Amino acid sequence: MIELEDFDWRKAIGVIILALILIGGGVYVLNDYMTSNRIKAELESQLEQIDKFYATWKPPSQKGLEQIRQNISQLRAELSGLKTPLGLEVDTSAIESRITEDASYYGVELEVKEWQEPFSEDYLIVYPLKLRLAGEEQAISKFLIGLDDLPYPHRRKGSPAVAEGHLELTLEFLAFDEQSWKSDYICELPAELPNLKPVNINRVKIFKDNLAQLESQLTGQKQGVEKAKKLLDQKCELEKELSALQKRIELSKKFAR
Repeated sequence: MIELEDFDWRKAIGVIILALILIGGGVYVLNDYMTSNRIKAELESQLEQIDKFYATWKPPSQKGLEQIRQNISQLRAELSGLKTPLGLEVDTSAIESRITEDASYYGVELEVKEWQEPFSEDYLIVYPLKLRLAGEEQAISKFLIGLDDLPYPHRRKGSPAVAEGHLELTLEFLAFDEQSWKSDYICELPAELPNLKPVNINRVKIFKDNLAQLESQLTGQKQGVEKAKKLLDQKCELEKELSALQKRIELSKKFAR
């Protein structure tokens, strides 16, 4: 039996400390190994996502984008060639001047000429103009016909009403709500962009394996994906503009006089 006074405490403590160091070192090495495996798996997973992405879809070419731009130019020319193209805003001053001139020409007295609060409706911005006029029946009739021929997209709200010997009517002048149209337009992606997250290989100190090579490969692939995303964004914006012009032409023809 070992007596306590004969026990070498210094050696025992040294052994314990050494054991703790070995255990701590083992844990560190094991953790580094597991971290290396996780990071390697993540790098390989992201590379696989990119491969699948390119296997199912090819980015739009500059030639394809240029074709959309040409289509946009053709639609703009078509829109400007219409008799009453639908604009993006209503020139209320020009309209007032034209109506005042027509009223004077036909000998009609304009008693009220009041713009009401604009509102939105089916991608239209509607500017109501309330008119109250007086004059001889024949003059008013000619004036009303002239209103129908105004070179601004518009429509009548209801039918003219006679009140106390005066004629009241409301004209609604129209503009295209391009902002709402583009906001609601959804670009259809031909493929889902890969979900790429940053990966820090510097966390691995021992089991580096081929992590640096995989990281370099992934960095190059990510740059390609970013370029593809920019092309997709360009294509989406061009598609929005194209569809907005198509809608403007459709509505312009609908409200043409």
